[in-house]
Amino acid sequence: MKNLWASSAMSLGIVFLLLGIVVVVIVPFAGIIVGVIPLFFGIMGLRKFKSDPGAGGKPKAMIGIFIGGLMILVSLYLLISKLFLR
Repeated sequence: MKNLWASSAMSLGIVFLLLGIVVVVIVPFAGIIVGVIPLFFGIMGLRKFKSDPGAGGKPKAMIGIFIGGLMILVSLYLLISKLFLR
């Protein structure tokens, strides 16, 4: 059986990254909300891989975690810079 968590994490991460570039600049906290979704799916994909290595999907889950974490960090940076560096 395929690891749908991992595939979803990567797919949503890529889509949200492309859409999030525009949204994060306008509304920084939106990137935090959007970044949590691929991060969560990636963590669930890794858990699925650890419980059933035959399902595969570890690289896809890692990509989802990376993109989700990156979106959260960039959003936090932009939010802090808008609030405190005026």
